[in-house]
Amino acid sequence: MNSPLPFKNGITDCIIITEVLEHLRNPSFTLSEIHRVLKHRGKLFLTVPSFFRPHEIPNDFCRFTFFGLKYLLQKGGFKNFQIKGHGDEFTILAESLMFALRRTHLPKKVLLFLIAFINTIFYLRERKKFPEVSPERNTIGLSAIAVK
Repeated sequence: MNSPLPFKNGITDCIIITEVLEHLRNPSFTLSEIHRVLKHRGKLFLTVPSFFRPHEIPNDFCRFTFFGLKYLLQKGGFKNFQIKGHGDEFTILAESLMFALRRTHLPKKVLLFLIAFINTIFYLRERKKFPEVSPERNTIGLSAIAVK
């Protein structure tokens, strides 16, 4: 998106944008446009990947860190926001293993068993309550709530 959103200033209470910013050539401009069309105290809910294989090729331009997303939100005009990381190194490992397994020439039953096994292990691990992921940790993705 390189042109203004076709909406008046301060027209909406809420915008949800999930797993989109990595596909935009200028995410900073998009966030400033979102800020423009939000009403006073309007909320932006967004998610972005930190680690994920390339997809929607050739329109997959970047991945985000906590600090990169913080910078983009501030540059877009947001001052009041909270960013949280999701997953950790083990989540990244599970995602990588499943992607690698899908690219093998294993028999389908073996492949399905391995993927189910990996999913079960990581599902059981994720059911436990883990402390909030710190900005310095590897995450599989980030979410943010920003208020205008």
